[in-house]
Amino acid sequence: MHKFLAALLLSILLPASFGTAEAGSFTVTPTRLSMTGAVDTGVITLRNTASTSAVIQVESFAWTDSPSIAELEPTRDILAVPTVFKLQPDEKQVVRVRARTRPGAVEKAYRIVLSEVPQLQNGASNGVQFALRLSLPVFIGPPGVKASPSWFVERGGSGDDRPWLRLSNGGEAHLHLTELEVTDDTGREIVGLASGPVYVLPGRAHRFALPDGRIQWPLRVEGKTNLGKVQVDIDG
Repeated sequence: MHKFLAALLLSILLPASFGTAEAGSFTVTPTRLSMTGAVDTGVITLRNTASTSAVIQVESFAWTDSPSIAELEPTRDILAVPTVFKLQPDEKQVVRVRARTRPGAVEKAYRIVLSEVPQLQNGASNGVQFALRLSLPVFIGPPGVKASPSWFVERGGSGDDRPWLRLSNGGEAHLHLTELEVTDDTGREIVGLASGPVYVLPGRAHRFALPDGRIQWPLRVEGKTNLGKVQVDIDG
Protein backbone atom coordinates (compact mmCIF):
# COMPACT_ATOMS: atom_id res chain seq x y z
CA MET A 1 0.00 0.00 0.00
CA HIS A 2 0.99 3.59 -0.44
CA LYS A 3 3.29 5.02 2.23
CA PHE A 4 0.58 7.46 3.33
CA LEU A 5 -1.47 4.53 4.64
CA ALA A 6 1.03 4.19 7.46
CA ALA A 7 0.02 7.65 8.65
CA LEU A 8 -3.73 6.91 8.84
CA LEU A 9 -4.65 10.54 9.22
CA LEU A 10 -1.90 10.93 11.81
CA SER A 11 -1.61 14.27 13.61
CA ILE A 12 1.47 14.31 15.83
CA LEU A 13 2.05 16.89 18.57
CA LEU A 14 5.79 17.21 18.70
CA PRO A 15 7.53 17.07 22.10
CA ALA A 16 9.10 20.17 23.59
CA SER A 17 12.73 19.36 23.03
CA PHE A 18 15.24 20.70 20.62
CA GLY A 19 16.09 17.34 19.07
CA THR A 20 14.81 15.63 15.96
CA ALA A 21 11.32 14.25 15.38
CA GLU A 22 10.82 11.42 12.89
CA ALA A 23 7.42 10.66 11.41
CA GLY A 24 6.80 8.38 8.49
CA SER A 25 8.59 9.92 5.55
CA PHE A 26 10.43 12.98 6.90
CA THR A 27 12.31 14.23 9.94
CA VAL A 28 12.15 17.68 11.52
CA THR A 29 14.81 19.57 13.50
CA PRO A 30 14.25 21.17 16.00
CA THR A 31 10.89 20.05 17.40
CA ARG A 32 9.92 23.49 18.68
CA LEU A 33 10.90 27.14 18.33
CA SER A 34 11.18 29.72 21.09
CA MET A 35 11.65 33.40 20.29
CA THR A 36 12.36 35.72 23.20
CA GLY A 37 13.43 39.33 23.45
CA ALA A 38 15.03 40.62 20.27
CA VAL A 39 15.14 37.16 18.65
CA ASP A 40 12.35 37.14 16.06
CA THR A 41 13.52 34.44 13.63
CA GLY A 42 13.99 30.69 13.66
CA VAL A 43 14.89 27.84 11.33
CA ILE A 44 13.32 24.41 10.82
CA THR A 45 15.12 21.75 8.78
CA LEU A 46 13.21 18.92 7.09
CA ARG A 47 14.73 15.84 5.50
CA ASN A 48 12.90 13.35 3.30
CA THR A 49 13.67 9.84 4.59
CA ALA A 50 11.44 8.05 2.07
CA SER A 51 12.51 6.39 -1.17
CA THR A 52 10.19 8.64 -3.19
CA SER A 53 9.74 12.40 -3.46
CA ALA A 54 7.46 14.29 -1.06
CA VAL A 55 5.53 17.55 -1.41
CA ILE A 56 5.30 19.51 1.85
CA GLN A 57 2.89 22.32 2.70
CA VAL A 58 3.68 24.71 5.58
CA GLU A 59 0.92 26.58 7.46
CA SER A 60 0.93 28.94 10.47
CA PHE A 61 -1.73 28.95 13.22
CA ALA A 62 -2.49 30.78 16.44
CA TRP A 63 -2.73 28.42 19.41
CA THR A 64 -4.84 29.54 22.37
CA ASP A 65 -5.93 26.30 24.04
CA SER A 66 -6.41 22.95 22.33
CA PRO A 67 -3.48 21.74 20.17
CA SER A 68 -5.91 19.92 17.85
CA ILE A 69 -5.22 21.07 14.30
CA ALA A 70 -8.96 21.26 13.66
CA GLU A 71 -9.29 23.91 16.40
CA LEU A 72 -6.34 26.11 15.46
CA GLU A 73 -6.87 29.51 13.83
CA PRO A 74 -4.84 30.64 10.77
CA THR A 75 -2.59 33.58 11.62
CA ARG A 76 -0.28 36.13 10.03
CA ASP A 77 1.57 36.76 13.31
CA ILE A 78 4.28 34.38 12.16
CA LEU A 79 5.56 33.84 8.64
CA ALA A 80 7.07 30.54 7.50
CA VAL A 81 8.69 30.26 4.03
CA PRO A 82 8.64 28.48 1.70
CA THR A 83 5.00 27.53 2.08
CA VAL A 84 5.12 24.64 -0.42
CA PHE A 85 8.13 22.68 -1.64
CA LYS A 86 9.14 19.29 -3.03
CA LEU A 87 11.75 17.09 -1.41
CA GLN A 88 13.58 14.37 -3.29
CA PRO A 89 14.73 11.26 -1.36
CA ASP A 90 17.30 12.19 1.32
CA GLU A 91 17.04 15.87 0.34
CA LYS A 92 16.87 18.62 2.98
CA GLN A 93 14.88 21.86 3.05
CA VAL A 94 15.24 24.81 5.41
CA VAL A 95 12.03 26.58 6.46
CA ARG A 96 12.60 30.07 7.85
CA VAL A 97 10.17 31.34 10.47
CA ARG A 98 9.82 35.02 11.39
CA ALA A 99 7.69 36.63 14.07
CA ARG A 100 5.55 39.48 12.77
CA THR A 101 4.29 40.42 16.24
CA ARG A 102 6.23 41.96 19.13
CA PRO A 103 6.47 40.09 22.43
CA GLY A 104 4.00 41.23 25.07
CA ALA A 105 4.01 40.71 28.82
CA VAL A 106 2.62 37.18 28.37
CA GLU A 107 4.06 34.55 26.05
CA LYS A 108 2.06 33.88 22.87
CA ALA A 109 1.78 30.40 21.40
CA TYR A 110 1.56 29.31 17.77
CA ARG A 111 1.92 26.14 15.73
CA ILE A 112 3.62 25.48 12.41
CA VAL A 113 1.80 22.60 10.70
CA LEU A 114 3.79 20.60 8.15
CA SER A 115 1.60 18.49 5.86
CA GLU A 116 2.75 15.90 3.36
CA VAL A 117 0.57 16.27 0.29
CA PRO A 118 -0.57 13.00 -1.37
CA GLN A 119 0.74 12.56 -4.91
CA LEU A 120 -0.38 10.39 -7.80
CA GLN A 121 2.03 7.60 -8.58
CA ASN A 122 2.67 6.94 -12.28
CA GLY A 123 -0.31 9.07 -13.21
CA ALA A 124 -2.81 7.05 -11.15
CA SER A 125 -3.86 6.79 -7.55
CA ASN A 126 -2.23 3.86 -5.73
CA GLY A 127 -5.06 3.06 -3.32
CA VAL A 128 -6.39 5.40 -0.63
CA GLN A 129 -3.88 8.07 0.35
CA PHE A 130 -3.64 9.91 3.66
CA ALA A 131 -1.62 13.02 4.45
CA LEU A 132 0.96 12.91 7.24
CA ARG A 133 0.90 16.03 9.42
CA LEU A 134 3.31 17.32 12.04
CA SER A 135 2.43 20.17 14.40
CA LEU A 136 5.37 22.11 15.78
CA PRO A 137 5.00 24.55 18.74
CA VAL A 138 6.29 28.11 18.42
CA PHE A 139 6.50 30.40 21.47
CA ILE A 140 7.03 34.18 21.36
CA GLY A 141 7.50 36.12 24.58
CA PRO A 142 9.68 38.37 26.70
CA PRO A 143 12.77 36.92 28.39
CA GLY A 144 12.49 35.63 31.92
CA VAL A 145 8.79 34.71 31.99
CA LYS A 146 7.86 31.39 33.58
CA ALA A 147 4.91 29.13 34.14
CA SER A 148 3.27 29.01 37.57
CA PRO A 149 1.57 25.62 38.04
CA SER A 150 -0.93 24.70 40.73
CA TRP A 151 -2.55 21.32 41.40
CA PHE A 152 -5.89 20.66 43.08
CA VAL A 153 -8.90 18.37 43.00
CA GLU A 154 -12.27 19.61 41.76
CA ARG A 155 -15.70 18.09 41.28
CA GLY A 156 -17.48 18.03 37.94
CA GLY A 157 -20.61 19.96 38.98
CA SER A 158 -24.06 19.83 37.32
CA GLY A 159 -24.92 16.74 39.34
CA ASP A 160 -21.65 15.03 38.46
CA ASP A 161 -19.56 14.50 41.60
CA ARG A 162 -16.75 12.72 39.83
CA PRO A 163 -13.38 14.11 41.01
CA TRP A 164 -10.86 15.57 38.60
CA LEU A 165 -7.21 16.44 39.09
CA ARG A 166 -6.73 19.96 37.72
CA LEU A 167 -3.41 21.48 36.65
CA SER A 168 -3.64 25.27 36.23
CA ASN A 169 -1.00 27.64 34.90
CA GLY A 170 -1.16 31.11 36.42
CA GLY A 171 2.18 32.22 34.97
CA GLU A 172 3.24 34.16 31.87
CA ALA A 173 4.76 31.26 29.91
CA HIS A 174 3.75 27.74 28.92
CA LEU A 175 4.10 24.67 31.12
CA HIS A 176 5.12 21.39 29.53
CA LEU A 177 4.36 18.25 31.51
CA THR A 178 6.43 15.36 30.18
CA GLU A 179 6.09 12.80 32.99
CA LEU A 180 3.27 12.16 35.46
CA GLU A 181 2.44 9.51 38.03
CA VAL A 182 -0.40 10.04 40.52
CA THR A 183 -0.82 7.50 43.33
CA ASP A 184 -3.27 7.35 46.21
CA ASP A 185 -2.35 6.62 49.83
CA THR A 186 -2.17 2.87 49.15
CA GLY A 187 0.48 3.38 46.47
CA ARG A 188 -1.92 2.51 43.66
CA GLU A 189 -1.28 4.47 40.45
CA ILE A 190 -4.50 6.15 39.35
CA VAL A 191 -3.38 8.73 36.77
CA GLY A 192 -0.60 8.85 34.19
CA LEU A 193 0.19 10.40 30.81
CA ALA A 194 -1.54 7.79 28.68
CA SER A 195 -1.99 10.20 25.77
CA GLY A 196 1.51 11.64 25.91
CA PRO A 197 2.99 14.94 27.16
CA VAL A 198 0.71 17.88 27.96
CA TYR A 199 1.11 21.62 27.32
CA VAL A 200 -0.69 24.11 29.57
CA LEU A 201 -0.59 27.62 28.12
CA PRO A 202 -0.64 30.77 30.29
CA GLY A 203 -4.01 31.25 31.98
CA ARG A 204 -5.18 27.78 30.96
CA ALA A 205 -5.71 24.47 32.74
CA HIS A 206 -5.74 20.75 32.00
CA ARG A 207 -7.90 18.20 33.81
CA PHE A 208 -7.09 14.55 34.45
CA ALA A 209 -10.00 12.20 35.18
CA LEU A 210 -9.72 10.39 38.50
CA PRO A 211 -11.18 6.87 38.83
CA ASP A 212 -14.82 6.43 39.84
CA GLY A 213 -13.90 3.91 42.52
CA ARG A 214 -12.87 4.70 46.06
CA ILE A 215 -9.70 6.78 46.38
CA GLN A 216 -7.52 6.63 49.48
CA TRP A 217 -6.47 10.22 50.15
CA PRO A 218 -4.12 12.04 50.02
CA LEU A 219 -2.82 11.81 46.46
CA ARG A 220 0.87 11.95 45.65
CA VAL A 221 1.62 13.77 42.38
CA GLU A 222 5.07 13.17 40.89
CA GLY A 223 6.22 14.27 37.49
CA LYS A 224 8.54 16.31 35.35
CA THR A 225 7.97 19.66 33.61
CA ASN A 226 10.04 22.25 31.82
CA LEU A 227 10.44 23.86 35.27
CA GLY A 228 11.88 20.69 36.79
CA LYS A 229 10.57 17.84 38.91
CA VAL A 230 7.14 17.89 40.56
CA GLN A 231 6.22 16.33 43.91
CA VAL A 232 2.94 17.45 45.48
CA ASP A 233 0.57 15.91 48.02
CA ILE A 234 -3.13 16.73 47.58
CA ASP A 235 -6.01 16.10 49.99
CA GLY A 236 -9.47 15.35 48.66
